[in-house]
Amino acid sequence: LCECKGIDLLKNDCQEISLILGDSILYTEVYSAIQDVSSTSTIDQNSFVGFVAGESIILEVGFETQPNTNFIASIDTCEQAPTGRLPNGLTQTTTQKIAYKKTETLEVIPVIGTTQQIISFYLDNPTNVKLEIIDKDNKVASEIIHHDYKNKGYYFKRLKTNKLPDGLYTIKLTTPQKVEIKKMRVGEIVVDK
Repeated sequence: LCECKGIDLLKNDCQEISLILGDSILYTEVYSAIQDVSSTSTIDQNSFVGFVAGESIILEVGFETQPNTNFIASIDTCEQAPTGRLPNGLTQTTTQKIAYKKTETLEVIPVIGTTQQIISFYLDNPTNVKLEIIDKDNKVASEIIHHDYKNKGYYFKRLKTNKLPDGLYTIKLTTPQKVEIKKMRVGEIVVDK
């Protein structure tokens, strides 16, 4: 007996105020915001993608879907908070999460059950971006991205790590304005006794 569980492409999780998705490739996911979602992204073929916003969804010039894409854009408003609570249905935890995302723009998210990792980052302005994998000897193992992004927004890079030896790596994001790093674990790490 197995239980199959999908994702609800129409549900707003009300975690972000606004979401700007830049010119990246989007895979199966729901992208939602309390106020608005805008995008210049391309949706990967055979993916199931939902844009859900409380007020508006803007598909900018450059937005594109591929063959066999399932894409839904919908409005789902967030509940208003009772008197004495934060506005727009935000809780203190949500407010802290939003503040965290504004300062910590680089994230490494393992795709469970695969050898893939998703690298996500947010750009405040159009800028040049270099994204690298740094090994344990502090040497560049691979340059993932070196590109001039013409739009601000959230960007995602799906990375296959099966050709990297098991171990702990550093993902390094470099722009003219800043340098950010995050750790990335590949495979099973065996610690010597």
